[in-house]
Amino acid sequence: RRLASFLVALGATYVTDTSGAADIALLETAAEFVARYRQSQPRKWAAPEETVAVSATNQRFPNRPAAEQLASVVRPLEAYTALPMLTSACPGWVCYAEKTQPSSIPHISTAKSAQQVLGTALKRAVCAATSTPPASVFHVTIMPCYDKKLESSRA
Repeated sequence: RRLASFLVALGATYVTDTSGAADIALLETAAEFVARYRQSQPRKWAAPEETVAVSATNQRFPNRPAAEQLASVVRPLEAYTALPMLTSACPGWVCYAEKTQPSSIPHISTAKSAQQVLGTALKRAVCAATSTPPASVFHVTIMPCYDKKLESSRA
Protein backbone atom coordinates (compact mmCIF):
# COMPACT_ATOMS: atom_id res chain seq x y z
CA ARG A 1 0.00 0.00 0.00
CA ARG A 2 2.76 2.41 0.85
CA LEU A 3 4.58 1.64 -2.38
CA ALA A 4 1.41 2.17 -4.44
CA SER A 5 0.77 5.50 -2.69
CA PHE A 6 4.36 6.53 -3.34
CA LEU A 7 4.08 5.67 -7.04
CA VAL A 8 0.80 7.57 -7.39
CA ALA A 9 2.44 10.57 -5.70
CA LEU A 10 5.18 10.36 -8.36
CA GLY A 11 2.55 10.56 -11.10
CA ALA A 12 1.49 6.99 -11.86
CA THR A 13 -2.10 6.74 -13.06
CA TYR A 14 -2.58 3.04 -12.27
CA VAL A 15 -0.67 0.71 -9.95
CA THR A 16 -1.30 -3.01 -10.38
CA ASP A 17 0.12 -6.33 -9.26
CA THR A 18 1.39 -9.05 -11.62
CA SER A 19 -0.17 -11.96 -9.70
CA GLY A 20 -3.25 -12.05 -11.95
CA ALA A 21 -1.07 -11.86 -15.04
CA ALA A 22 1.07 -14.70 -13.64
CA ASP A 23 -2.06 -16.86 -13.47
CA ILE A 24 -2.89 -16.03 -17.10
CA ALA A 25 0.70 -16.79 -18.17
CA LEU A 26 0.51 -20.14 -16.38
CA LEU A 27 -2.77 -20.99 -18.13
CA GLU A 28 -1.23 -20.09 -21.50
CA THR A 29 1.79 -22.27 -20.78
CA ALA A 30 -0.47 -25.17 -19.78
CA ALA A 31 -2.53 -24.76 -22.97
CA GLU A 32 0.64 -24.78 -25.06
CA PHE A 33 1.84 -27.96 -23.33
CA VAL A 34 -1.49 -29.70 -23.92
CA ALA A 35 -1.38 -28.70 -27.61
CA ARG A 36 2.19 -30.00 -27.96
CA TYR A 37 1.31 -33.23 -26.16
CA ARG A 38 -1.72 -33.85 -28.35
CA GLN A 39 0.28 -33.13 -31.51
CA SER A 40 2.97 -35.60 -30.45
CA GLN A 41 0.56 -38.48 -29.91
CA PRO A 42 0.13 -41.02 -32.71
CA ARG A 43 -3.10 -40.46 -34.55
CA LYS A 44 -5.63 -43.11 -35.37
CA TRP A 45 -6.42 -43.59 -39.02
CA ALA A 46 -8.57 -40.88 -40.53
CA ALA A 47 -9.54 -39.92 -44.04
CA PRO A 48 -6.85 -37.74 -45.62
CA GLU A 49 -7.49 -34.04 -45.51
CA GLU A 50 -8.42 -32.38 -48.81
CA THR A 51 -5.61 -30.19 -50.08
CA VAL A 52 -5.15 -28.12 -53.17
CA ALA A 53 -1.46 -28.02 -54.05
CA VAL A 54 -0.64 -24.59 -55.43
CA SER A 55 3.06 -25.43 -55.62
CA ALA A 56 5.47 -27.77 -53.88
CA THR A 57 5.83 -25.35 -50.96
CA ASN A 58 2.42 -23.66 -50.96
CA GLN A 59 -0.76 -25.59 -50.22
CA ARG A 60 -4.28 -24.43 -49.50
CA PHE A 61 -6.57 -26.33 -47.16
CA PRO A 62 -10.17 -25.62 -48.23
CA ASN A 63 -11.67 -27.13 -45.07
CA ARG A 64 -9.56 -25.01 -42.67
CA PRO A 65 -10.21 -21.43 -41.56
CA ALA A 66 -7.78 -18.86 -43.02
CA ALA A 67 -6.12 -18.20 -39.63
CA GLU A 68 -5.37 -21.90 -39.18
CA GLN A 69 -3.93 -22.09 -42.71
CA LEU A 70 -1.63 -19.17 -41.96
CA ALA A 71 -0.49 -20.72 -38.66
CA SER A 72 0.35 -23.99 -40.42
CA VAL A 73 2.56 -22.10 -42.88
CA VAL A 74 4.23 -19.68 -40.46
CA ARG A 75 5.25 -22.04 -37.63
CA PRO A 76 7.24 -25.19 -38.27
CA LEU A 77 5.70 -28.48 -37.21
CA GLU A 78 8.35 -29.15 -34.55
CA ALA A 79 7.14 -26.04 -32.70
CA TYR A 80 3.96 -27.97 -31.91
CA THR A 81 5.49 -31.33 -31.11
CA ALA A 82 8.83 -30.63 -29.39
CA LEU A 83 8.76 -32.34 -26.02
CA PRO A 84 9.79 -31.93 -23.29
CA MET A 85 8.63 -28.34 -23.20
CA LEU A 86 11.00 -26.04 -21.33
CA THR A 87 9.65 -22.94 -19.65
CA SER A 88 11.01 -20.24 -17.39
CA ALA A 89 9.95 -16.79 -16.27
CA CYS A 90 13.62 -15.83 -16.24
CA PRO A 91 14.65 -14.07 -19.47
CA GLY A 92 18.30 -14.62 -18.55
CA TRP A 93 17.76 -18.38 -18.66
CA VAL A 94 16.03 -18.12 -22.04
CA CYS A 95 18.88 -16.01 -23.45
CA TYR A 96 21.45 -18.47 -22.05
CA ALA A 97 19.63 -21.43 -23.59
CA GLU A 98 19.40 -19.68 -26.97
CA LYS A 99 23.12 -18.87 -27.01
CA THR A 100 24.60 -22.06 -25.55
CA GLN A 101 22.07 -24.73 -26.57
CA PRO A 102 20.45 -23.71 -29.88
CA SER A 103 19.02 -27.22 -30.25
CA SER A 104 16.79 -26.46 -27.25
CA ILE A 105 15.00 -23.57 -28.98
CA PRO A 106 12.08 -25.68 -30.34
CA HIS A 107 11.51 -26.94 -26.78
CA ILE A 108 11.23 -23.47 -25.19
CA SER A 109 7.68 -22.33 -24.50
CA THR A 110 6.39 -19.46 -26.61
CA ALA A 111 3.94 -18.28 -23.92
CA LYS A 112 4.36 -14.71 -22.66
CA SER A 113 5.69 -14.03 -19.18
CA ALA A 114 3.55 -12.35 -16.52
CA GLN A 115 5.26 -9.02 -17.27
CA GLN A 116 4.40 -9.29 -20.98
CA VAL A 117 0.82 -10.45 -20.31
CA LEU A 118 0.19 -7.53 -17.96
CA GLY A 119 1.75 -5.02 -20.35
CA THR A 120 -0.35 -6.26 -23.26
CA ALA A 121 -3.57 -6.30 -21.22
CA LEU A 122 -2.97 -2.85 -19.75
CA LYS A 123 -2.16 -1.27 -23.09
CA ARG A 124 -5.26 -2.77 -24.68
CA ALA A 125 -7.56 -1.89 -21.77
CA VAL A 126 -6.25 1.64 -21.23
CA CYS A 127 -6.18 2.46 -24.94
CA ALA A 128 -9.70 1.13 -25.45
CA ALA A 129 -11.12 2.92 -22.40
CA THR A 130 -9.47 6.30 -22.99
CA SER A 131 -8.97 6.38 -26.79
CA THR A 132 -5.29 6.90 -26.13
CA PRO A 133 -2.74 5.82 -28.73
CA PRO A 134 -0.70 2.81 -27.52
CA ALA A 135 2.60 4.68 -27.98
CA SER A 136 1.63 7.12 -25.22
CA VAL A 137 0.89 4.42 -22.62
CA PHE A 138 3.89 3.30 -20.56
CA HIS A 139 4.04 0.09 -18.55
CA VAL A 140 6.68 0.15 -15.81
CA THR A 141 7.52 -2.86 -13.67
CA ILE A 142 9.50 -2.99 -10.47
CA MET A 143 11.08 -6.41 -10.09
CA PRO A 144 14.19 -7.77 -8.40
CA CYS A 145 15.52 -9.40 -11.58
CA TYR A 146 17.82 -7.29 -13.76
CA ASP A 147 17.15 -9.53 -16.78
CA LYS A 148 13.52 -8.37 -16.93
CA LYS A 149 14.97 -5.28 -18.60
CA LEU A 150 16.34 -7.60 -21.31
CA GLU A 151 12.91 -9.21 -21.69
CA SER A 152 11.13 -5.90 -22.20
CA SER A 153 13.65 -4.83 -24.83
CA ARG A 154 13.12 -8.06 -26.80
CA ALA A 155 9.31 -7.99 -26.80
